Amino acid sequence: KAKVAAHRARAQAAARAKKEHDAKAKIAAKEREVSRKAREKAAIEAKKQREIDAKRKAIEAEKLRKLREIERRDAEERKRQERRDAEERKRQEALERKMHSKPYANDTAFLAELRGLLLVTRDATNAQIAVSESEASEMLVDRERLEYDDEDGSSVASDIQRDQLKEFATALRLKVDEIDVALARIDDGSYGRCDECYEAISQPRLRAQLPVFTCVSCRASV
Repeated sequence: KAKVAAHRARAQAAARAKKEHDAKAKIAAKEREVSRKAREKAAIEAKKQREIDAKRKAIEAEKLRKLREIERRDAEERKRQERRDAEERKRQEALERKMHSKPYANDTAFLAELRGLLLVTRDATNAQIAVSESEASEMLVDRERLEYDDEDGSSVASDIQRDQLKEFATALRLKVDEIDVALARIDDGSYGRCDECYEAISQPRLRAQLPVFTCVSCRASV
């Protein structure tokens, strides 16, 4: 009986030991599984964080690239604008010089020749004005005489001719005013400069047309 009891006790102890061992093994396996899952979760989170960091760095790098590109383009635009401004200043300076140029100021003989031609033209034009006004006045007197006998419409024709003479005289007065302007420019040496492009008008044109204030090219473009 004692042997049976001892055997039974050993069997029970072995069963308890096995049960404890299985329980510990189960706990260890559970802990290992928990640890494994924790490692996997940590690895996934770390991977996600690396991806997030990589995306953030890529975004920051792209922003920096775009910023540098904008700065580069701005710098290039500033340089282009500076060149345009410099060219515009040069153009304005050249234009200013042209606007105040005196192309024939050193050719006093030519200006004296033009002055003589302009004075002759001025006198001839004033004479034409006097003739036109005189004829218009005579036609006015004739018109008054014809008012009582105008069966053939002579008074109407006379009025038309008189108006034409008056318009012609007005145009001639404008020409005299232009001649006076030309004479004033000869005095300050600026006559012969085109009013449109500010280049010198050719001498043949200045001699042929009295007065003239534009070159052939500018006149053709009007």
